[in-house]
Amino acid sequence: FDTGARVDVSAAPGGDAGTLVLSAASGTVTVADGTVQGNAPTNPGSTRGEGARVQIDAGTLANFSSLNTALNSGGFDGVRDVRVRSGNVGVAAGDTVRAQTVRIAADNGQIDVAGTLDASGEQAGRIELWAHDDVNVLSTASVEARATGAGETGGDIVIGTVDGQLDLASGSQLKTTGGAGGQSGSILLRAPRING
Repeated sequence: FDTGARVDVSAAPGGDAGTLVLSAASGTVTVADGTVQGNAPTNPGSTRGEGARVQIDAGTLANFSSLNTALNSGGFDGVRDVRVRSGNVGVAAGDTVRAQTVRIAADNGQIDVAGTLDASGEQAGRIELWAHDDVNVLSTASVEARATGAGETGGDIVIGTVDGQLDLASGSQLKTTGGAGGQSGSILLRAPRING
């Protein structure tokens, strides 16, 4: 989507926002800032519906940070589901990806996370990172699925590789804490067995 385009899946106040599906399995996806909207405003009674969802299936992704900026500006905080079939995916130190569900997959590459992935909320959400090759959670990274509601259980974090390694660098943070009186959520790491 080039500058000047506009796609809007926003909700009426109190309603659920829609879903944006972008598929270019043999190509690339580029979304300029300001071209997509998916806001879910509250109504006069302070009720807010579900945030907008985006599903992206791309052959390659030239710049994750630019895509993330556009989705942040557009208010897509329900689901962020990004699949890249070829090449690596990098979440830069300045990137914050915030949604109830965050799912990033690199079918034939690796994932490097230096920024923030955040599925926290009154009811915590879920974060999934899947790569064919390595998944590197760097020292500046924060991966969070925390519950803020009293008595609520923390969320889930799943990180997996098909044929690589998982590297959780010193200083990186994985958080699934529950709300006051609530239990912590789960962290699941999946990697191939080495030497039997």
